[in-house]
Amino acid sequence: MSVVDWPCPETIQDLRSFLGPCTYYRHFVRNFSAIARLLHKLTEATSNINWTEECEKSFNNLNRALITSSVLTYPRTDKEFILDTDASNEGIGDVLSQKTENEECVIAYFSNSLDKPERNYCVTRKELIAIVKSIEHFHHYLCGRKFLLRTDHASLGWLLNFREPEGQIACWIQRLQEYDFEIQHRKGTSRGNADALSQRPCKEICKHCTNAEKKFGIETDIFVKVLATINNPWSSNEVQKAQLEDPAIRPILEKKLNSEDRPSWQEIALESPATKRYWALWDSLHLKDGIFYHKWESDDGSFYRWQLILPKSR
Repeated sequence: MSVVDWPCPETIQDLRSFLGPCTYYRHFVRNFSAIARLLHKLTEATSNINWTEECEKSFNNLNRALITSSVLTYPRTDKEFILDTDASNEGIGDVLSQKTENEECVIAYFSNSLDKPERNYCVTRKELIAIVKSIEHFHHYLCGRKFLLRTDHASLGWLLNFREPEGQIACWIQRLQEYDFEIQHRKGTSRGNADALSQRPCKEICKHCTNAEKKFGIETDIFVKVLATINNPWSSNEVQKAQLEDPAIRPILEKKLNSEDRPSWQEIALESPATKRYWALWDSLHLKDGIFYHKWESDDGSFYRWQLILPKSR
């Protein structure tokens, strides 16, 4: 579903999904409050909405406003691209924009329905589909240029943190490694543009991801066992030495020791895929008492855990 042919809302949830991007870009819509007042009032209903001719008129006016020249803009080569992505149970919604004079202006929208197998994915894999598909859709804008990717960084970190990816995960990693981007976490409530092009994902448990977590040691129980195993036979100096000797960890660890600023893509372009995955996780990597850790955060940002970065040989 694209913005230009957005269907007439049939439920309160449909209406709220439509009002999301409208509200996000309200500064570009003249008399936005007056035009949207009736539609906002409808969202307060406790049952089905009473859709009138006045509602239809407001809906059409706001819909047109989203695709007029006052909101859409031409891309500029001297400005950084911003890509917002989001996924729901039914599809993905993405917005490519640039900031001009402290205001974000849309360059293009992208949305796509999920096929039947994809709808059965967990929230993490759906978010990753949104990232991969949107980046590839805007390839001609983003290839060879650093850009800001705003999404749920926990899901992307989950993908890039696999040491020996295989199958679909390996394919996703390989495709993303062609691009140079910085990850920024934005909660759903602050992503009114992309988030509103799809509904918030559900919390179902995916057997695929559960098995993957067990296999690669992401779940809490395995993580605790790993720490317990290391804390007993290894001293802090031994852990630090092992990390520095690991060919995948060492390049990032050395740069982290010298500066908190993430190195450019050119500086790590010739490194191994594993090193590049650590580079992508730069902001969540930290030194604690000279030892390298990954700060894992929950999807909603309500809690976090420190994960020891293990050398592959251990």
